Amino acid sequence: MLNKKPWFSERLSDSIFLKFTGFFILLGLSAAFFLLFENAFQEEVRLKRDLISWAGHLARGMGPEPPSCGDAFG
Repeated sequence: MLNKKPWFSERLSDSIFLKFTGFFILLGLSAAFFLLFENAFQEEVRLKRDLISWAGHLARGMGPEPPSCGDAFG
């Protein structure tokens, strides 16, 4: 019974372990959300770049002609 750890030190080490575990779980979730939103942002930037390029080709007359009003109904 002399070598037994005090109850307080066991509770303290469990509490510290739980805090670190929770911290690393939150850190992992934050990293996952960051990567998800970063990929979505990069895709949005790529789509905008393609749209600007397409509009530039149209403005210079190098791309397909925009549809006329009659094409939508005919």
